[in-house]
Amino acid sequence: MKSIVCTILIAVVFVVAASGLVKITGSVAQEPPATDQDDAVILAERILIDESDDLVFDEQIQQNLIDELEQSLTLVRIANSKMNEIRARRHYVPGTLILGVTPELFIGVSESIQAGNDPATLVTGFDEFDRLTGKLALTEIETLSVGETLFLHFERNVNLRVAIDAFRGIDGVVYAEPDALIGDGPDIVATKSNDGIELNFINAWGDCPSGCIYRESFLYLVSGGNVTELE
Repeated sequence: MKSIVCTILIAVVFVVAASGLVKITGSVAQEPPATDQDDAVILAERILIDESDDLVFDEQIQQNLIDELEQSLTLVRIANSKMNEIRARRHYVPGTLILGVTPELFIGVSESIQAGNDPATLVTGFDEFDRLTGKLALTEIETLSVGETLFLHFERNVNLRVAIDAFRGIDGVVYAEPDALIGDGPDIVATKSNDGIELNFINAWGDCPSGCIYRESFLYLVSGGNVTELE
């Protein structure tokens, strides 16, 4: 429920007058992670979201990528300690999707929860929706009657991009989107190729809640345990 309260208080809200739909589009940005492993988890998820079409990531592949990224980040920060000041920034709340649904589906979800059904075994009368939520192995569903909104929570190894596309094609779903975090700031962009791991450390400052006025980048290639600063 904490996620919903924060979202309601701080979220950017759009009111669509014609339909009366209230769409919640953002949450408060969290504190940046403090360790190389935390950065690696964020960067690995971004890479896999772009590269994989699987609904759920392979856990071993994901962990191997996290380990490789963590090692690369550590090597860069040994070479240049100033890179410790730049951390990967979350763009959305992990393991959460926001769905706007029709009144009929919203009632079906609410009644299924009230009947004591597990979030992963919903019986809403919308078969495609029930099958997909079952595949995602939901851990929790929160409902918000304003705009018939659902907050779905699941394990972090779900591919949000693929899940969003799947929900958007289901009868009863009006929209599906991540729980986006508001604001901007320093970040890291990671790219994996045959040459190794490329890490772009982006420092940003100046009115970052509105998008950051100033930016500077530091680009590194990590290959075979060696760190090369690129121009």
